[in-house]
Amino acid sequence: MNTFKTIEYFNPKHVGLNTNNPTKLGIHHSATLATASIQSIKHHHVNIRGWEWIGYHYEITHRGVINHTRPDITHSAAARGHNNNAIHICLIGNFSIGEPAEKQVAALQWLMNMLVENYNINRTHVFPH
Repeated sequence: MNTFKTIEYFNPKHVGLNTNNPTKLGIHHSATLATASIQSIKHHHVNIRGWEWIGYHYEITHRGVINHTRPDITHSAAARGHNNNAIHICLIGNFSIGEPAEKQVAALQWLMNMLVENYNINRTHVFPH
């Protein structure tokens, strides 16, 4: 069973940015420690990168908790050229030097299945970034 949380994500800057028409899924890793917090990623995206909010729509912790961090219909700040036509999922951890936890993989599979069904996304339109 996956834990699904909606993070407080409303930001007044989002008004008028509901331009996402998802036809793809982008899968990312945070390139951080597996124990990095959502708050630390938010701080990096907002205060360091200057984005209006966390760049991804979903983040999955090493414990398999799915955090909904940006409304699906809001454009992302995750992959240039794919921010208005994809939903982006980020697994917390650095998979250039390790593997995702089993609970993360199970949560990712569940979330991908749900999004593919809800948005009628072709499974061949899932890309790593």
